[in-house]
Amino acid sequence: MGCDCHVYVETKLPNGNWATFPPTNVPCEWCNGTGKSGNGTACFSCNGSKVTNDPQGWYHSRNYNVFAILADVRNNYGFTPIAMPRGIPEDTAIIETHDLPYDERTYVSFGDHSFSWLLLQEILDYDWDQPVAKHGMVSVAEYKEWATKGKPNSWSGGVGGGGVRIIDAETMGEFIKTGQVTSDPRVHYYAEVHWEDTCRASCAPFLQRMELLRERAAKEGFKPSDVRLVFGFDS
Repeated sequence: MGCDCHVYVETKLPNGNWATFPPTNVPCEWCNGTGKSGNGTACFSCNGSKVTNDPQGWYHSRNYNVFAILADVRNNYGFTPIAMPRGIPEDTAIIETHDLPYDERTYVSFGDHSFSWLLLQEILDYDWDQPVAKHGMVSVAEYKEWATKGKPNSWSGGVGGGGVRIIDAETMGEFIKTGQVTSDPRVHYYAEVHWEDTCRASCAPFLQRMELLRERAAKEGFKPSDVRLVFGFDS
């Protein structure tokens, strides 16, 4: 089962209280502000408007690398988290509404585990350029991508099913050279490969959203140390 993160943002007022800071006409994360989905139809999230006012609109993608760094959730590659889950702050201005009739524009829920919070400044100060060792199961096509570029475009934690044959990376290379990988269309070869990445590359879309948040908050007079992400996870 997949895991999702529910992120809400608030800002610290001059009197010391926190106030919600929902996105207002922020470029839609799902379509990157284009208003269109991959097949050219209207984006399912913003309905083609190109912007979002959803309470979770600052960040709502499923990226386990991000989850691992934020709170050690789904940490399959040994990322160093910014902090272990801290719980929901007692002085938060964000109120859950999951007991009310569902309305995607106002629905607020932190999920069901690993509740935490981070200042935007803590996120910006993290060493995003540190290396991280990764591994995954790849198809023939992705093996070729890994062999030529140093890392695959996509991979899986594991594969199985009828016709799947798992071999080591060296054997995959030999099978490709001899044409064995295409000799029987009923057999699908996969191999586990290893490569090195950076936290920044692994979390690039998230960092773009955090830079957007920093810019919008600055326009309202808030420093990164006065911006707080409050979040939790489900499944």
